[in-house]
Amino acid sequence: MATPAGGEEISYTRGVVSRIQMEPYAHIGNRQFLSVQTDAAINPGNSGGPVIQEDRVVGVAFQGTPGLENTGFFIPPPVISHFLKDISDDRYDGFPQAGLRVVPLQNPAYRSLLKLTDEDKGARVDGVLPIPGTEKTDKTR
Repeated sequence: MATPAGGEEISYTRGVVSRIQMEPYAHIGNRQFLSVQTDAAINPGNSGGPVIQEDRVVGVAFQGTPGLENTGFFIPPPVISHFLKDISDDRYDGFPQAGLRVVPLQNPAYRSLLKLTDEDKGARVDGVLPIPGTEKTDKTR
């Protein structure tokens, strides 16, 4: 990892991957991207440090979760590779968005109301977001 807050020397922490899932990235608002949860503590000052496994960089440490001890997240190689490829033309385009607002269908009572199975899969499309530059304008005014 990197130099943690309050320290002046490089330190490292061992940890185990506990899950890989979509997670909101703290620095970009409510956008969710692929992230890896580990039981290695990731504290202020660790962000941007390498996550290493068997002498290979397998991610970049980027956030912890307030109130949870020994829980941290790192950015996995596919997200890092996308970013590096994206900026290779000196322009950051980011990640495409589906343009949909979705509601997870995890609540059993809501799933029952919609006559869905109990498989805990799926989401309801709650809205379609406008594509920038295609908004209709009122030309009568």
